[in-house]
Amino acid sequence: MSALPPPTALSRLLAGLAEHLPAQLDVLLAHDRYADEAAALSRLASAAHRAAAVEAMSDREATYLHDALHTSWAAIAEVRLPPVCAIAGPSDVWVRDSAVGITLRAVTDGVQDGWEATWTVRGEDRSGPTLEFDVRPDDDPVTVLLSVAGRTPAGRVLLDARHVVTRRTATLIVEQERRLLLIRDQHGRPGAALRVRVGADVHVTDAEGRVPLGRSLDHGRAVDVNSVEILPPQQR
Repeated sequence: MSALPPPTALSRLLAGLAEHLPAQLDVLLAHDRYADEAAALSRLASAAHRAAAVEAMSDREATYLHDALHTSWAAIAEVRLPPVCAIAGPSDVWVRDSAVGITLRAVTDGVQDGWEATWTVRGEDRSGPTLEFDVRPDDDPVTVLLSVAGRTPAGRVLLDARHVVTRRTATLIVEQERRLLLIRDQHGRPGAALRVRVGADVHVTDAEGRVPLGRSLDHGRAVDVNSVEILPPQQR
């Protein structure tokens, strides 16, 4: 199984389809009956079109479509994929009063061992397979660039990837007689799949950022969200 993030894996597969499938199925695609399919492949030749399509998908949707297309392509022709690099790691980081350290990892596929990675973050270049840096309380989105120099059976390649890390700050809202917690970020977006500790009890927020409690939250009680303490909760 590929270690590539789902959007990168799907983008790579779409690029391979656009480059190789027209030649593999040239006789069929020349027939009027397959004009719509030929037009769809022609649109995939646009990197901007592919990027817009992938960006609109969740990771689950991208994984499903990747697997379905890969299986269909393999059933009719040889799957041929370009070499690629990607950045694996968090894109959203919850920060409050102090910086939070994160680690990003360079991932490649189709590149021989021995590749070299160069990172650029906040105007500083670093090298190595991983990048560690702090997301600060006053950060705007941090753009991280990756360049990988390596070899494939066809020769040397230089690949690049881009990753944006967004700072999110949690706000705690208390509802339903203090029996329901709502986690929102500074823009009002729900905080999904966050670890929330209330006393000795540990919860995980749902897709809407909600945590139902078995009893009313005490006034002034500290709530720990992803290891960040929030005081006091806001009554709504």
